[in-house]
Amino acid sequence: MTWLISSRSPNRTQEWPRPSCPALVALACLILFWKTTPSIRLSLAAALLLYVLADVLTFAYFYPRNAILFVSNATQDGPTLKKVWMEWSPMNWLRTMIVLAGLALSMISLHRCYNHDPQRLAV
Repeated sequence: MTWLISSRSPNRTQEWPRPSCPALVALACLILFWKTTPSIRLSLAAALLLYVLADVLTFAYFYPRNAILFVSNATQDGPTLKKVWMEWSPMNWLRTMIVLAGLALSMISLHRCYNHDPQRLAV
């Protein structure tokens, strides 16, 4: 879902977060449909906020746990790995529901676009 730019040097593992594809598309749609009806604009803005929230959750919550689960030393003790997995799993469902809500709002915006008079949608 989220892309990373990694440094090429094997000694450095610095990563810079970039917005995900859905967030970029939602931003482009919001800009393109800004002059349409307020209901379309509101649902597109809400979808964008949900996609950005999912990205923030990914970088702030999931990446540190992914590092413990998949990247860190393989000698991690079992209870630590189980604790991290038990934290990761339910939050992944929450993140999935956030993205699903953003997708639903995007589809509602599309539906509203097709139900309105085409003359009002002149961009």
